[in-house]
Amino acid sequence: MNEKIYTIETFTVILMYFFCYYVASNGKYKIIVYCSIIFSVVFTYFVFGEFFISHNILPTVNFPLFCSSAIYFLLIFFLFSLCSKYGLYGVIIHSSTVCAFSFLGLIPPLNPLIALYYSYSSYLPQTEIPIVNLLILNTIPTVIFCNTRTLNKLIFISLLILMISLSQYNTNVNHKKNIKIAVVQVGLYFEQHDSISSFFQDFHSFLKSNPDIDMVAFSENNVFTYKKEFNRNLSKKLLDFIIENNLNKKHHFFLSFNGLGNVNNVVTLYLHKEKQIINQKIKLIPFVEKEGILNKKEDITSNYFWFDRSLKNSIFNIEGVFVNTSICFDALFPQIALDNTNLTIIQSNYSLLNKGYGFERLQKLGGLLSKFSVGISSNLVINIQNNGGTIVINKDWKIDESLYLRSKVEPFIILEKNIFIA
Repeated sequence: MNEKIYTIETFTVILMYFFCYYVASNGKYKIIVYCSIIFSVVFTYFVFGEFFISHNILPTVNFPLFCSSAIYFLLIFFLFSLCSKYGLYGVIIHSSTVCAFSFLGLIPPLNPLIALYYSYSSYLPQTEIPIVNLLILNTIPTVIFCNTRTLNKLIFISLLILMISLSQYNTNVNHKKNIKIAVVQVGLYFEQHDSISSFFQDFHSFLKSNPDIDMVAFSENNVFTYKKEFNRNLSKKLLDFIIENNLNKKHHFFLSFNGLGNVNNVVTLYLHKEKQIINQKIKLIPFVEKEGILNKKEDITSNYFWFDRSLKNSIFNIEGVFVNTSICFDALFPQIALDNTNLTIIQSNYSLLNKGYGFERLQKLGGLLSKFSVGISSNLVINIQNNGGTIVINKDWKIDESLYLRSKVEPFIILEKNIFIA
């Protein structure tokens, strides 16, 4: 990603975002509609690239995506038009309402200020509570354009600056620990190989040649699943293969399954020695991963998943390194509270969004939003992509570009980093 071009694009989108708030504060509804629609087109193309508008001779537009984006921005700008007249009270109402959309799992945060964390994280909120950080970001444009005295604005903005300064997250570091993680991009492997059996041979050879690996993390994938008999047998074969070769005694595994046993959900299976712990996906994509909007119980053979509230997700302590896991869509929603962790592993599959231009930026924006939402306290965030393009973000919000390029062609990659632990 060209940093200069990314910065120019980001600031262009942000200036348009602020201009829409300015227009909304004036209460001219027809202009608000025009600006909201234009901004939704620009913002959605910035995030999704050709997945939104193709570069064909006759361009095609992803109409459902456009409608979702346009409705959202029309809603928040019209809401601000109503709230702005109430001054700082309106600011609080508007910012809290917009946060609620994400907190309730209705839509991921669509605040372009989040894209600035890549280069300007030291000027942005980094409290341990992601939803508070989002609330502060949502407040910035609204307080500037609300209908209140300039003195009130200056006082409120000064308080925001103070909160941002105090929020810069600092861990009490006693020492750093070197960890070695094997990343397995399942989809990329099967793009490059036709044989199922070769996967187990190559995987075993890879681990044998790297015996000092601490953890092995798989991408979210459609290969290892209990939905179909063939894949169910393949999933059982993977587990048997790991146990029979005593690999689970040497390494900590974070496997990924679309359904496992009686659990009809996308899950992370932690496997080490005698331990087997399941973390499940909490937010399922409506009409894609679950049938409709509501969480409805589904059988393991169904095309849909469901979230079992009786299963609680865990944090893992691996030799003093506290590890949090998340799964793709889940990682895009800011949490109201997070446990302190050193490492966040996200198992993702963005491949359906790859239509050409803009996909690389989408992967990296998804990585930044994931760190913002579920990895704000972690030294290291790894967003493992199924078909290549794994994103690794350090505590300073910098992306490991060399590893990203390697991950686009190598299905098995080694990540060796220092983790700062208390």
